[in-house]
Amino acid sequence: CILLALLQYLRIAAESVTVMQNIGVQLETHFVSGRVHRQFTDWSSISDVIINELVNTREVRFYLAFIVSDRDRLTLAFPRLKPRLHLLEEIYQGVHAMIHQGEDVGSMEPRYQLGVLKGPLAMCRI
Repeated sequence: CILLALLQYLRIAAESVTVMQNIGVQLETHFVSGRVHRQFTDWSSISDVIINELVNTREVRFYLAFIVSDRDRLTLAFPRLKPRLHLLEEIYQGVHAMIHQGEDVGSMEPRYQLGVLKGPLAMCRI
């Protein structure tokens, strides 16, 4: 009974990335229990955003990550829901354009400011 309660407490309802240009990026994890975990990264410490892949013996998984200058590790967006590549690409394009606005990145215009993935089917609202 305690194990079931613990599993319910840790179950993810949604994850989101909110990009506030020139302010920062806020990552949120919403749990079924109502608990919310937030992580804020200051705009000036974000070097870039990437889509990377993780390969193991059973699967290849893609993830969206921020390169942050004052951290040794990548900061992952949507670390638990494991969204599909096409959703990550849409969010990446908008975030990348915002980070590099004013630089020569082709014709990319900032289009997306919010990515929300809801489990377990990981639907995307942008």
